[in-house]
Amino acid sequence: MKTGVLYYNHGTQCLVRLAVSMLSLRDHYEGSVAIAAEGNPPEWFKAIAAEFGATIVPAPISHEYGLVKKSRVHRVSPFEFTLFLDADTIVRGPIDEIFYKIIQTGLVVTQFNDWGTGRGRMKRRIQQWESKYPKLCEKAYEYGKAINTGIFGYAKKNEALEDYHETTLAGLKIPGMSRKTLDEVAMQLIVTKYPHAIMDGSWNTGCVHGDPATARIIHYHGHKHCRDGAAGDIWKREFKRLVGKFPQFKTQLESGCGDDSIAKWIYRGDGFRSDMTIVTAVNPLYADRAQKNIETWMQTPGLREQEFLVFVNGFKNAKQRKFLERPNIRVERWRYPHEATPRETMLAAFVFGTAEHVTTQFWMKLDCDASPKKAFTWPDYYRNDITSHKWGYTKMKGDPSATEHWFEKLDKLFAKNPLFSPPPDKVQDFKLSHRPGNKWRVPWRFASFCHIESTGFTQRMVAAIRAKNGDRLPIPSHDTLCWYFATLWKCRVGLKNFKEFFNV
Repeated sequence: MKTGVLYYNHGTQCLVRLAVSMLSLRDHYEGSVAIAAEGNPPEWFKAIAAEFGATIVPAPISHEYGLVKKSRVHRVSPFEFTLFLDADTIVRGPIDEIFYKIIQTGLVVTQFNDWGTGRGRMKRRIQQWESKYPKLCEKAYEYGKAINTGIFGYAKKNEALEDYHETTLAGLKIPGMSRKTLDEVAMQLIVTKYPHAIMDGSWNTGCVHGDPATARIIHYHGHKHCRDGAAGDIWKREFKRLVGKFPQFKTQLESGCGDDSIAKWIYRGDGFRSDMTIVTAVNPLYADRAQKNIETWMQTPGLREQEFLVFVNGFKNAKQRKFLERPNIRVERWRYPHEATPRETMLAAFVFGTAEHVTTQFWMKLDCDASPKKAFTWPDYYRNDITSHKWGYTKMKGDPSATEHWFEKLDKLFAKNPLFSPPPDKVQDFKLSHRPGNKWRVPWRFASFCHIESTGFTQRMVAAIRAKNGDRLPIPSHDTLCWYFATLWKCRVGLKNFKEFFNV
């Protein structure tokens, strides 16, 4: 009874990822490994494969779409029982269990995270097939669990395999079909026709929506292996370990061999976050403090590697803000079209300015008077709309002319069902508690001296403000405004102790 792990490769773009996957595999598995290779891999890769005891198996050269070729790679597997792994995987634990299931049932598929077929993007993907396979689509919706073919297993000549290939090929011819998930939806459609087992999402954990801490196998689909965050950090550590094991191939590995994600990460440095912009705002009143702190930021690990956006207002000329001339700082002159205090003017930049000028998926507000205590460690912000510093109250600071409480005003403008009933009193509730047990049962507040926000959330907030209040802040407070909309819309908020890193 011959069992083994099979990879598939064509071209060079995935070779480095495949080598990293084999490195992680060998930490947990001593059995046979084969690589179905279309064409002749470069010598450096063959040397690495040989070191890991992997056999190169020729696959027919074809100019067909890659996922169609993947759907028939079972034909060249040298094993009686095969576990197929995509090149963009990291193995995090023993895999004996899945081999037992393959031997028992002849076909094993894996659920992607906890995704289902009756909702969201997976449902939309299946809907594309309804014109050709209406009954199979109905069964796929009923099946419930979303399948991903980056990790699956089979017995040789299992009758489902040719059906899988033929369905993949047929799907390619459906008008308007999305090619990116062609083979996985084909498997989703045919799998209920055959005896099989399904492994839970820990065997196919995505690096964005899954939890790498509980993963047996992490799947970096869609070129996400160099992404920032916990899962990306795991892949990068494995990559560095591979380079350390094969220093003679350092040049080939760090070039990415056509993998632009690796090349960009190596070029920008280990701490650079491509999905993040750090934003601050400076006027002449804060210029001295800003200059001192920005100099410190540029020496602080975690901050110094990043791209910065600085909004400036009130300077007479560029010479006065010359201290901002740094390679990783982009300066935007900020004009607020209202007679307003300097405080409101600059706070507005963090709302309207960021919505217009930030181009990354996330941005971090960092007050120019925030002085670092130590190296900055980035929190896991990817699942949140907001990640900010926990705070216990709202104080109506900087608004002495207010005729009503901020939250009463915000409820009148934006809420069909007010968050605060009865409305807070602007005198009695001038400093309104958000601590557990407060009379409105509202959640903890946050203070935004250091505050990470999804750019999508910012843009949504600005659209809501402009619809009801034009291009002026309804209240002169960035963090209170963000908290209000995040609570109103039931957004994902993570609270962290950022005072661990900054004096403010």
